[in-house]
Parts: sequence; structure tokens; C-alpha cells
Amino acid sequence: MKAMYSIALLLMITGTVQAGTEWPALPASAQEPDPQPVPNFFRRLSLNYLKVEFRTGMATISTNNLPAGWSTSGRLAIGGGFDIVLKRGGTGMFSFGLHYTTAGLDLKETTSAAEERENHLRLQYVKLPIQYHLFLDRANKVFIGGGGYGAALLLPAVQKVKVFDEQEMSKFDAGFIASAGCWLRSRWMIKAQAEWGMIDIDKSRLAQLGKNTQYLLTIGYTIPFRKRGYDVNPNKVPYKDEACGD
Repeated sequence: MKAMYSIALLLMITGTVQAGTEWPALPASAQEPDPQPVPNFFRRLSLNYLKVEFRTGMATISTNNLPAGWSTSGRLAIGGGFDIVLKRGGTGMFSFGLHYTTAGLDLKETTSAAEERENHLRLQYVKLPIQYHLFLDRANKVFIGGGGYGAALLLPAVQKVKVFDEQEMSKFDAGFIASAGCWLRSRWMIKAQAEWGMIDIDKSRLAQLGKNTQYLLTIGYTIPFRKRGYDVNPNKVPYKDEACGD
């Protein structure tokens, strides 16, 4: 019994001494750093995420002064690329990117003997699109967009039968973009997009080829740049509850 009383008394004295002891504070380097707030400018217009896209659809080119018996139709267009997205408040998002895409048209010639000869023209471009998407709902899922693009011919034109002078084709293109779509499951996006060129492709004397047109279906996936200080979910308003003016 005396041994138990002695142990209890010793524990009480030790606890009293520890409670009254003032332990030195940790040095500043060992303490947990306070998170640095993101400046208001970067909250409103910040590098938010990278969007990877794949697209497919129909491409065609307007024509002029084609010989009698010739007819044209659209051909399959494919492409892909990436966009860097700058997110602005909760109303929409601004993006610019680098894309690869094919363009061209299919041709069919009906001869005097009622025979049909098929031909095609295929062009390959590197495009620099710039767009702004405006959200139409409070969940920031449904959007419409618009913008423009500049493009450079990546490789010489490919023809099944040489009809057009490849050396007289414009090496550059530019035009307008209109789109509409929605976000699916946070980081997946699907949209329909139309692109109308403003530059005549054929620079020869005959000027048989006009402007590019494309109608595309696009699927995209987003990859966040960084998580700290940014809302990486494209369907949410960044810092909506904080003093951002939203």
C-alpha cells in the first residue's frame, strides 16, 4: 500500500511541474507556414487548366468557275490539340491553343460517256484558336462560345488527281469560330463547333477554290495546372464566397 501511495504522489508532483513549466516556442523555420492568399487579379484571370481536345466532322471549300460536269462534296475532317484556359470569374472562360486539323473537299467529274471520276483535295493545317465561352446556367455547365483563329498550311496539298496548282494555294488562313456545348462529369467537355474561313485558298488566275468551312464535334478533357489557391473544377465559380466581386 505504501508503494502505491508513493507512486501516486510522484505522478501528481510530476504533472504539477509540467503544467507550470513554460516550454520554449519552436523556431519560425519549424512552424507550419501560413498559406499565402492568391492575389485578386489571379483569382479573376488565372491560368487554370490545360484542355486536351479531339475533334471530327465535315470539311469543305467553296468553289468558283469549275468546269461543267464537276460536282463537290464535303470530306471527313479530323484533328486535335490543346487549349490553355484562363478562367474569368463565374460567367465564362477564355482560352487559346494549338491545334492540328485536316480540311479539303471531294470532287466528282462526270464525263461525256456518263462515267464518273472521283478526286479529292486534302489540306493539313496548324491552327491557333482563341475563344470565349459564356456560361448559360448557374452550374456553369452549358455554354456558347465565339472567337477566331489563324492557321498555317502544314504540308503541301494532297490530290488524288492533280487538278489545282498546289504552288498557287495560300499558305495561311484565318476565320471565325462559333460553338455550343456542355461540361460532363466535371472535367469532360463536349461541344459542336463551326469554323468559317475568310481567305480564298486558290491564289491562281482561275481562282477555283474559295474559303474553308468546317463543322466539328469536339470532345475535351481538362488537366488542372495546380490545386493550391485555385478552383480546379471547371464547373465551379472560383472563390465565389470570398471577396472577388462575384
